[in-house]
Amino acid sequence: MDQLNFLATQIVMVLGGVFGGALGIFLFFKLAVWTNKMIMRVGIVGNHKRGVLYKVALPKYRHQSDTPNERISHVKSKSNVAEQMFAELRGIVPSDWRKHLIYRENLSFEIVADANEINFYVFCSRNIADFVRNTIYGAYPEAEILEVPDYTDKLKDHVNRGYVRMVGPEYAPIRTFDTLVTDSLNSMLNKMVNLKGEEVVAVQYYVTPVSGSWRKRAYSYLNYLKNKQNKEYVKDTGVPGQVEVNLLGKGTPQVTIDKDAYEGVEKKMNKKGYLVGIRIMSSAKDMMTSRSNFDLLARSFVQFDVPPLASFQPSQFWMADWNFLRDYKLRIQPFIDWPFFKQQFIANTEELATMF
Repeated sequence: MDQLNFLATQIVMVLGGVFGGALGIFLFFKLAVWTNKMIMRVGIVGNHKRGVLYKVALPKYRHQSDTPNERISHVKSKSNVAEQMFAELRGIVPSDWRKHLIYRENLSFEIVADANEINFYVFCSRNIADFVRNTIYGAYPEAEILEVPDYTDKLKDHVNRGYVRMVGPEYAPIRTFDTLVTDSLNSMLNKMVNLKGEEVVAVQYYVTPVSGSWRKRAYSYLNYLKNKQNKEYVKDTGVPGQVEVNLLGKGTPQVTIDKDAYEGVEKKMNKKGYLVGIRIMSSAKDMMTSRSNFDLLARSFVQFDVPPLASFQPSQFWMADWNFLRDYKLRIQPFIDWPFFKQQFIANTEELATMF
């Protein structure tokens, strides 16, 4: 008996040592990866301090046809070009195993309006500037792309600033050109054309290519919907087993579920994604006007709502305001994206092309 106890003790000690060693190696690896990411973030901040701001000008391309179908077709064509551009710009981060070990580079796409004009900008680190410029030229050969000084010095008087955040799960779909009645960009620009004097408004989309890990949570949601419909079917009929449900309209579904939500999430997963944050700044002679311009622009994002999964809301939460101006000028992600108040959300290439 003593020998059995001794043997059992030895086995437990060996297994404990193996488990403890494996756990220690795992924690050391996680710490090393985190440390490497923090070092890389410092390097990216330094690169952004010397970054490039491109002003991108396109010839007049807004469609003037009065035929609704032709106008919608033209909007879709433009969005397809932009979607392909965003898909190619994902090349700023590695697509192999290295993507899990690095702090990822990001880009910034910006729209700035004053009393005289509306301009489009793209910001990137100088070491990827040629790649970004050539990708834009590939999508828009007629574009005029010029390196310009930072415009943020224009934002002097009575500045209102904040975020537009998506309230909902990160995998929630948003409206795209397929479901919008009007050109989403025109709808936004219409909120920026009536500025006077020294008034300035700016919207910044800072975007970071992400891997497909967010799809796991989307799959869990789809499985939840399937399980829910099966339970409802069993409850109503008393017949156990899986239910064949046609979500594409070919025949009659046996159980009614939120078909639009299911299809929206499923469609979103079919394309690669970006982690997207939206910052807005407004400057005017008085605080009331500045606040009014901020609210008007921020509320234009409700056109992308897909209730009940996703809704866009303006926010000026005081904790998110920490280092706002610094992060805006550097065009970087916030150091902390509070889990109870997330500033960023996932948008696939089609959704990003619709917003910008």
